[in-house]
Amino acid sequence: MITFLSSPKAFAGRAATQQIAAIKSWLALSDDVEIILYGNSPGIIEACTELNISHVPNVESTNGGIPYFGAIADHAARYAKYDNQVYINCDILLTSHILTAFEQITFNEFLIIGQRIDLKDGVDMNLTEAGFALKLDTLLKDNLISLHPPAGSDYFGFKRGMWNRLPPVIIGRGGYDNALIAFCLQKGIPVIDTTLMIPAIHQFHEYGHAKGGYNEIFNSSDSAQNSVLLNGYIGLSLEDANWIMTSEGLKRKLLKRAFLRSLHVKLHFVYKNYFFAKLIGIMRRIFSHLNFYEDYKITLEEVLNNYKYKQ
Repeated sequence: MITFLSSPKAFAGRAATQQIAAIKSWLALSDDVEIILYGNSPGIIEACTELNISHVPNVESTNGGIPYFGAIADHAARYAKYDNQVYINCDILLTSHILTAFEQITFNEFLIIGQRIDLKDGVDMNLTEAGFALKLDTLLKDNLISLHPPAGSDYFGFKRGMWNRLPPVIIGRGGYDNALIAFCLQKGIPVIDTTLMIPAIHQFHEYGHAKGGYNEIFNSSDSAQNSVLLNGYIGLSLEDANWIMTSEGLKRKLLKRAFLRSLHVKLHFVYKNYFFAKLIGIMRRIFSHLNFYEDYKITLEEVLNNYKYKQ
């Protein structure tokens, strides 16, 4: 049914607990779930043995040992068990909503992305328990969860073999999610925002797993390399998806709710008319500053209401 792909941090301390909890939430989705972990992070062999999941130690990576997204996708295209595949950060808890999302898509090629829900430090969740949406409601009232900004996505659903000729995008570094969206927009591949459909629960962590911390993740030469695919477009995010999925199904995004943003993206990535794209971008910023225009943004309340319909 579905293959999950991930390249985890070291299985040590709190990260080990969180990553094992995430993987167990994926395994609980169905009997037809395959999980493949990539790389040589400390403890990965023991974790894969304990959880009875697959491990691929050698995959094309940077000099610093960070895998390329395309290398993982290429391996999965050849060897994964299922055509439905998801690359996911190894600290994300999931529910069976993601299986339902795949069932509603009839495109031959597509990209599923969505905003995650961030747990505050010290908050844990067990998504295998009934009534998780009601628990999220309680956490919202207590200000213990938040909706992550649309600049970042932690899961990417697609069909086997979709990423042919993908440039060397480096996973886990700033801009890699934006670069994947840009690739799909340039190729005319539907980009589907499933924020309102898929609960993706992010367990709190710091950035100590990277030697340079936050700056290593978002301001390094690796993140600069990822930004090349954006062709100078600043601010591309999952808000630029051209389809959206809710409890009512899959539909095209309403351009009237973000028409300037949609036009900006289309001119830049589809027609490659960078001059007019830049003009529209300037207009958008001016109108926004004057409160004449505002891009539509999903709220956490909307998200939780949609989850209730799909429990």
